[in-house]
Amino acid sequence: MKLHISTQNLVLSLSEAIDLIAPSVSYHHRFVACAACQICEAAGIPLPMKKEIIYASALHDIGSLSESEKLRLANFNYEEEDGGHAKRGYLLVKEYKPFEKVAQFIRYHHSKWGESKFDLQKNEIRIGANIILLADRIAVLINLNKNILEQAPQIADRILKMPQNTFAPQLLDAFLKLSKVEAFWLNIITKSLPEIFLHNGIAESDFDRIDNYELIKIFSRIIDFRSHFTAAHSSGVAASAKALCQMAGFSEDEAEKMELAGFVHDIGKLAVPTEILEKTGPLTHDERNIILTHTYYTDMILSRIKNFDTIRQWAAYHHEKMDGSGYPFHLESKNLPIGSRIMAVADIFVALFEDRPYRKGMTKEQAFSIIENMAPKALDPLIVKLLKDNFEYINSCRIKAQEKAAIEYSEFFSA
Repeated sequence: MKLHISTQNLVLSLSEAIDLIAPSVSYHHRFVACAACQICEAAGIPLPMKKEIIYASALHDIGSLSESEKLRLANFNYEEEDGGHAKRGYLLVKEYKPFEKVAQFIRYHHSKWGESKFDLQKNEIRIGANIILLADRIAVLINLNKNILEQAPQIADRILKMPQNTFAPQLLDAFLKLSKVEAFWLNIITKSLPEIFLHNGIAESDFDRIDNYELIKIFSRIIDFRSHFTAAHSSGVAASAKALCQMAGFSEDEAEKMELAGFVHDIGKLAVPTEILEKTGPLTHDERNIILTHTYYTDMILSRIKNFDTIRQWAAYHHEKMDGSGYPFHLESKNLPIGSRIMAVADIFVALFEDRPYRKGMTKEQAFSIIENMAPKALDPLIVKLLKDNFEYINSCRIKAQEKAAIEYSEFFSA
């Protein structure tokens, strides 16, 4: 399959998705990216390396999967433990081969310049990571309720008073000069990530599916790995939906697009706190309303990616219903693509077989009594029949994919 998608678009969408976890600090990635790129320019960092530092800055807290942790990271005196969010971020990003250095920058972005406990043999990795640390510490000191130029001297003073081994001397020199320039501070609080990318020559380059497959899979790992109950959910949905497509006579390209849609269908759940996702009892009215937002956010995030419209619709409409009573758009059957109907069946099919905080996974008979009862008002009866007629094959695809994902989850947290 030749799917022309932009790495830039994917990174921007991924950064926006991560921000859903803690809306109160949703500006942090762009603040760090803007500060980092200006420090790079002042320190004479070559353009190719600067681009990689900007990518890393836009994703540097990707390994932080809860709101409480993100709020801890916003504390100026935060000290990272080895094996914390920086390492988790590295493990998530490193699977995308073009981001080998980006992953390393993320891995060490809380390492002080003079520390010896981290393996920083390559000086450019050490410099890049230290630039992000410096930008990160600047960003957490900014108070959006005060004029930035009034804060600038105090922020600079706190940075310059940090322990001597925290930052590389040349980076401190660069920051000292920048701190006296009003535009440096104003840029940080006003520039958007797309503007930062554009200003630094990060273009919308096309890559094929082979290049971006692992980058797209990061979306599913971020949401699924937040809870052991959902650790393999997106992989199961992706495999089941792809198998259903094959049984429905879709082309191989279309089936592979469906697999990608399955990987990203729940990315909007990053806006749902983990305590709701893992709640053992009934949801309150307010909690239910929070759950209802997740497909809207899936649609919003995926809409930022060019050439992704079909995948976006298949992914984001998986809680719409044939009679128009679904959410969040209340689309009726005439406006529901066949791919979205397949995704809806695949999602409920996989969910019913999984253990959840409030119940154990169901048997085939229990699951189908529910699925068949949901047709035709909620689910397309033809897709339900297709699932039932091909249950053994589709279920084997689900089991295989989820077993692999469960191993990945286990290895991720034991690495």
